[in-house]
Amino acid sequence: MDIFKKLYNGQIYIAESSAPKTEEYKKASHRLSETSQKLENSLDENQMKLFEAVQAARADLDTLVQINVFRQGVKFGFQLKSELTEEKTDTDDRLLDTETDE
Repeated sequence: MDIFKKLYNGQIYIAESSAPKTEEYKKASHRLSETSQKLENSLDENQMKLFEAVQAARADLDTLVQINVFRQGVKFGFQLKSELTEEKTDTDDRLLDTETDE
């Protein structure tokens, strides 16, 4: 199935696979989870509501940043593709070989 059909059918969800699968990420995620749990356990009801509001606002902000980073990445990809497929000529107007033999 081509990428357009997958995108149209909702089979592509990049956000699901965007988190690094490194040990460093796992440790940082675990540390955040443990620290958040300790903080939540120490809060009274009003403080907890405020903490939840902060978390929700932060999640909204993070989502907006991630969308922008994704948009910039796609634009960069298109620009890179465009440059890689451009015909390059030298000063004698001869077509330069843009492919490498490796």
